[in-house]
Parts: sequence; C-alpha cells; structure tokens
Amino acid sequence: MLILPDKANKSGCMNYFEQQARSRRRFQGLTLLFVLAAAATVAIFDGFAVLVLEAGGFVRGAASGAVMPATLLWTSLVVIGAIVLGSMYRINALSAGGGASVAAGAGGSLVAVAAADPARRNLRAIVEELAIASGVPVPQVFVLERETAINAFAAGYSPADAALAVTRGALDWLSAAELRGVVAHEFSHIVNGDMRLNIRLMGLLYGILAPTVIAQNAIARSPRGVAGALLALPLFAVGAVGAVFARLIKAVAARGREFAADAQAAQLTRQPQDIASALQKTTVVEGGSRLRNTAAEELAHMLFGDGVGYSPVFATHPPVPARILALEPQGPPPPQAPPAAPAAAAPSAAGHYDCAGELHRDLPWDLLAAARDPQAAEDLIYGLLLNADPAVRERQLQLIEKNFGPPRRASTQALASAVGALHPAQRLPLAAIAIPSLRQRPRDDQTRLVMAVTVLMHAGGAIEVFEFCLGRMLRQQIGEALHPGKTVAQGRRKLEECAAEAQCLLSAMAQFGQDSAAAAQAAYMDGASRLGLANAAPYAPLPAEGWSSRLDKALNALDELDAGAKECLVDALCATVRADARLVVEEAELLRAVCAALHCPLPPLLNRTAAA
Repeated sequence: MLILPDKANKSGCMNYFEQQARSRRRFQGLTLLFVLAAAATVAIFDGFAVLVLEAGGFVRGAASGAVMPATLLWTSLVVIGAIVLGSMYRINALSAGGGASVAAGAGGSLVAVAAADPARRNLRAIVEELAIASGVPVPQVFVLERETAINAFAAGYSPADAALAVTRGALDWLSAAELRGVVAHEFSHIVNGDMRLNIRLMGLLYGILAPTVIAQNAIARSPRGVAGALLALPLFAVGAVGAVFARLIKAVAARGREFAADAQAAQLTRQPQDIASALQKTTVVEGGSRLRNTAAEELAHMLFGDGVGYSPVFATHPPVPARILALEPQGPPPPQAPPAAPAAAAPSAAGHYDCAGELHRDLPWDLLAAARDPQAAEDLIYGLLLNADPAVRERQLQLIEKNFGPPRRASTQALASAVGALHPAQRLPLAAIAIPSLRQRPRDDQTRLVMAVTVLMHAGGAIEVFEFCLGRMLRQQIGEALHPGKTVAQGRRKLEECAAEAQCLLSAMAQFGQDSAAAAQAAYMDGASRLGLANAAPYAPLPAEGWSSRLDKALNALDELDAGAKECLVDALCATVRADARLVVEEAELLRAVCAALHCPLPPLLNRTAAA
C-alpha cells in the first residue's frame, strides 16, 4: 500500500493535455500551409513553363492562345499529381510500418535482448524506467550506430507504436543522467501528441520534398559521385522550391515545441540540469548534433537537436543557449564528463521517478530477461495470468498445453514460481516491459496471443482487476502496433456526452479501492463532485458478473473525449483515489490501465515509498 500526500491537487498532467490539444490544432494549421505551399509550387512551375515556351518561340502568333493555356493546365496537373502521389506513397508506407520503420530507415538497429554493449543495456533500463513512471507503453529502442553526434528522436502514430532512437554519439558522450534527460525529452513528445504530428507531417511533406531526397540519395549512392551529381542536378532544381516550403513548414511545426518538451522532461525527472548539460554538450563535442544520414532532412523536425544545420530562418529548434536558459535561469551548467564505462541508471531526486526506478530495479533478473525475450515474453504473460486456485491454474495449464503443446506448458510453469513471488505492484510494469518484445513476433503470433490471454482470463470464471488491466493493455497496445496508421487521434466528445461512462469508471475506481460500501461511496462522491455528477449520477457498484465488459465499453467511449475533458476526468479519478489518503494495488493497476486506454500519461501519485 502507498501512502498519498494529504493535499489534494490536480492530476499533474495538465501541461500534457494542453499540448495534446495544441498538437491537433497545429496539424490542422500546418495542413493549410501545405496546401498553400503546394499551390505556390505549382504557380512557380507554371511560371517556369511560360518562360520556356517564350524562350523557345512556341507562343508566337495565333497559336499562342491555344498553346499557353493547355501547357499551363498540363504542367499544373503533372505537378499536383506528383505531389499527391508522393505524399500518398509515403503516408501508406509509414502507416504500414509505424515508428519502427522510421527508426530502421534512419539506420537504426534494434537493441537486442542480450546486448553485450553495456551502453545499450543502460539505455534500455532508462527507457523502461521512464515508461513505468509515465505510464507510457515501453517503446522499441534503436541505436543509430553510424551517427557520432548527440541526437535522438521518437517516431510513431501512438504511444503503443512508438520507437525511440538514440545516436551512438549520445551513448558515448553523455553521462547516464544526461542520457536520461534526453530520453525524457523524447517521452514528452510521445505523450504530447507531437510524435503523431511529426510522422503525419513526414508523410505529407514527402510530396514536395521527394525530389530533394532522391537527389541526395543519388549522390550518396553513386560510386564516384560524378554520375550521381549529374543526375541529381535537375532533381535539385525541381525540388529546390518544394524543399524551401517544406523546411519552412517544419520550422513552424517544431520550433515552439522544444521548450515544452524540455520543461516536461524536467518535470518528469525533476532534474533540469541533466537536460541542460546534455544540450550544452552538443555545442562542445565534435559533430554536435548534426547527422550524417541523408534521412536527416526528413527527420529534422522530430530530432532532439538540430540534425541538419539549418539557417535561423529554417531552424527547427530554438538556439541551444535559449533552451538552456529556460531550464537553468541561473546560467548553463558545466557539461558532465562522459563516463569511462557506461554507468548504470542512477535514481533521480524525483519521488515519482524514484518509485518507478525502485519497481524496475527490484524485478528479479530472470523475469526481466524473460520479459525482454520475444519467445519467453509470451510464457511470462501466461505465467502472470495463472490463478492462485490450484484447480483453476490446472485448467489454464491444460488450455496452454492443448493449444500450444507441452513445451509451452513447461516453460510457463518454469516461470510461475518466480512470478508468484512478485509484489503485486510489480506485475503490470513487468508486463509493460514484455509487450515490446511481443511486438517483435510475427503478426499471426501476436493475434493468437491476444486470443489466448482472453481465454485464460475467463478460465476461472470471475475476472480479477489485474486480469482486466493486463488484458486491456495487451489488447490495445498490440492492436495499435499492428495497425499504426488506423490509431484514432484525440477525440472531440464532451463530458456531457459520456456522463454514464464516467460514472461507471469512477464507481469502479471507488469500488475496487475501498474496503466498504460506505467508504466507496464517499470516494466516488469526491471524484464525481469534480465533474458535477454527484447529484446527477449516484454511486452504482459494478455487478460481480459482467463488470469487466461494462468497464471496457466505458473506456472505449471515454477515449473519444477531447483533451480538456480527459484532463477533468483524470483529475476526478485522482480525487477518488486520494479520498482515503492511500493507494492500494488495485487502484494503481486500474489507474495505469485507464490512462493507457485514454492515451494520456500516468498522474504522479506514486510519490512515497511503497510498503508491502
């Protein structure tokens, strides 16, 4: 049980909700800019066509009245078609591959389960701890081994589809604390909705940026450079106009978000000096934050630092001194020396992050290794679902053996004793670490796993809170990862439209978090009063049979709320939890699953040491 502070406050996620709403509005504005840029590109090409016709003498005499309009029409149609087809091609490719395809396309290699490199192991530990602290699904982790500069980015359509890539230079030059600050910055982009905007913008701009990208690749891949340069010159000329507009749009999209991501990363870790020190180091190490890969042009708006070296007009990032000053008003910190050997992730001073770090560091090494292995992770999920009742457990094991064979039953049983020794608060974080490993399995295996989990959940009859939370998170995250482009963006519904669903959720939180009906009703009233539901929708406990399906439907509807409504709902949930100044495991599990369902970060409630 965790003891909560006496003072009730807001969810702690207000900045994230505001940024999510701004991200959606920003994309709408950027789409308009894209249309204007495409129109300007067409107009410039039409003007070029006119000059060619006049210089060639094709518009003299009476024939000019027919030649000129027809030429302009066909020129316009060809340019518009090229832009639309280019954008559609890139959008479809990104929708199919998601964040992992972006990271791999930039030269990233997936961090292996048993990575021999201590720096890679340290990076994975930092990512997992920050994911547990923020309630965000653990991203797939990539390293850009050929990049010696200090940089990073996050890509994907949703948190469940996220891939986080870090350059080799960041691993070599940054201390563990600085690296944690950089990763926390990227987590802010994930939860803010910036990541989704970035990848959608990446696809949209490809139509006007494609000639430049093709030209750069032609030069880079040409054996002697000369042939590639000759082929690339016309493409550069054609793409120059589009590149200018694309860079302007990316500058508008990205520049203002970096201050917010820096501040929110500092809020998560409570260590602004770590991010400031990492930024300072990009100004003193060789290569800074510049990427060598030709993909830097396409990725510029989603990087931690300036990866291209744009002029101030096209800069996608504020100047480094301004970012440092915003984090450390008293002045820039001296850069920390890179460790001789990569150090293990050290705990920060933040209570919320410390709690996640303790949960992560206390996980048994054999279970952590199983969670990170694509094959063993499936056995681990089954092991987490094994019921304490011997009869039910045997029925579950028989189902596993019948559907997957005796070896799978044996491997699940081998993990069962270690899983049974876990503190209940460690179960969902361990499952969260396992889900990215499961995403590396073939698509059919992932679909089969979700179906098997549903069967095992119902094997014992009544569904427990943990089973519901695990099943919900697994089904949602694997589904979104399998179909990244279909993930719905922030909703538009208001709380008034979902009053019944909100009442169902608050009732469930109160019911599973309290020892008596009277205490549950009091807790419900604390939360419902925040939403104005105390009189309109009284406390109604969920039935023993069918409560999980009712709550599941309620969460599906509540995910369609707009950002402001979600903020109010999470605030009400926090008030319900704080009603008795304690946080039991069922409340913590339900809160983690609910925030995942609503696509929002976990409120920083876990700010004192856990007691068994």
